[in-house]
Amino acid sequence: SLLNLSDIFSPSFTRAIFVRHPFERLASAYKERIATLEEDRIQPEPGYILIDTNTPNGIDKMDYHWQPYSTICQVCRFKYNFIGKYEMFNDHFNSLREIANLSDWNIEKRNGASGLTTYDYQRFYSALPDDLICQLIHLYDQDFRLFKYRVDDYINRPTLLENCNQLKTL
Repeated sequence: SLLNLSDIFSPSFTRAIFVRHPFERLASAYKERIATLEEDRIQPEPGYILIDTNTPNGIDKMDYHWQPYSTICQVCRFKYNFIGKYEMFNDHFNSLREIANLSDWNIEKRNGASGLTTYDYQRFYSALPDDLICQLIHLYDQDFRLFKYRVDDYINRPTLLENCNQLKTL
């Protein structure tokens, strides 16, 4: 039990989060929540992803499946002292177990939980227009920087990043 919420920020607490590449997370959520047949959906069809994402208030109202981690998990304010990556889940989880002295936990991520490979995600994004990719890059910009993810892991358009940066400064 936690009697005082401020105790969670003490050095004796391990604050951990596991993150996923923004484009992989988005495509997986899209596949499971929007692109499936209505009778196969886990939940009712949500609103579209990029509606009103030009304002902090709009981003705060996004469905949590595609809301940037930097917003939904308050990464900068919460000061996690362990950040693991979904792409390296088994290794990172074992590191967390050692840090937090959790030897009795034994969880393994099954490979490809969404059933898609990096190539599948790359193919998905190759069909999207440059302006939409730029909007997504801007939406997830903090996540890319905070967690050291690269856009070009999923987007193979050499001039696109330069063009997106030019649009951002206009």
